[in-house]
Amino acid sequence: MSRRAQPLDSAAEEIGVASRDNALITVVTPAFNAAPYLAETITSCLAQTYPHFELLIVNDGSTDDTASIALRFSRLDPRVRVFHGPNRGPAAARNTALANASGAFIALLDSDDLWMPDYLEKQLATLSANPDIDIVTTNAINLGGPFDGWPYWPLEEPREIAMREIILREDAVQIFSVFRRSVLDRIGRFDPEFSGNEDYHFWLRAAAAGCRVFADFTPRGYYRRHPDSVSANEQRMLTGIIRVLHDIRPRCASGPEVDAIESQVTRFSRQLLVARARECIATGDALKALMLLKQIPQKDRGRGLSAVLRVAGLWPSALSYGYCLKRGLGLMRVNRRAN
Repeated sequence: MSRRAQPLDSAAEEIGVASRDNALITVVTPAFNAAPYLAETITSCLAQTYPHFELLIVNDGSTDDTASIALRFSRLDPRVRVFHGPNRGPAAARNTALANASGAFIALLDSDDLWMPDYLEKQLATLSANPDIDIVTTNAINLGGPFDGWPYWPLEEPREIAMREIILREDAVQIFSVFRRSVLDRIGRFDPEFSGNEDYHFWLRAAAAGCRVFADFTPRGYYRRHPDSVSANEQRMLTGIIRVLHDIRPRCASGPEVDAIESQVTRFSRQLLVARARECIATGDALKALMLLKQIPQKDRGRGLSAVLRVAGLWPSALSYGYCLKRGLGLMRVNRRAN
């Protein structure tokens, strides 16, 4: 892909910023023990065809070489600035960057993700063409994991997405997003109380405050998938999403958004019970797993779970046996594919 640099003055003028002394875009990168990926991430940012930005990296109490890698780039390129602090999580780290941001636009870049060279150019072009849009989110290619090389979202035409869709599809707004500084003026920064789900909470707060979101389904970067990251944090993730939805509920007028929140709380509460039951089964506590699964309302169980509970009620150890059998069959399928 070519790296056609856009002239600084014309680029700034295109979206209404006349001064070349202030960074037009602030790129926010929280980094905790990100040494294996950070250099590649920073390089993808510095390779942008649109050059008028500042990259603020917040070293969030890392114990590896994250700080030295970030500082090395800051000595090579004055657009890179590095901040240091104790480990407080990505929400607080992003807020440190935002408190020092000078850009009229904010771009989020996680410390292990990558941008294609025209990422900022394309996002800003969308914002320039749509002055009533506050947030532009875009697609990415999965990097690693079972869907390596596949788009994060299915490909479709660019379109605006409403709050109800953000509620019903919790990944409807990607971390690959650029938004106007006015969004911060309207809703404030990320809330550390929702660390781990702070981005989802931020997008929902913005939508509830009337900010408009536009989705570009063309892949513009690479989203890194880490092995076992979802399964290892499943219960924490589900608990966090439920907390977010409960917090957003009072911000919504009655209507489709409220119905969507109630539907999602029911869905994630059910998934949380299943996740906890799965953990009990893995540790050999079939009776506790059975009690957890019985808390799922009968109308939400489905035929499969209802059948499992009927059998387990007569023979609780069958729950553990069935779990082991399912894992064994899964391994057999994997081995067959490998051969």
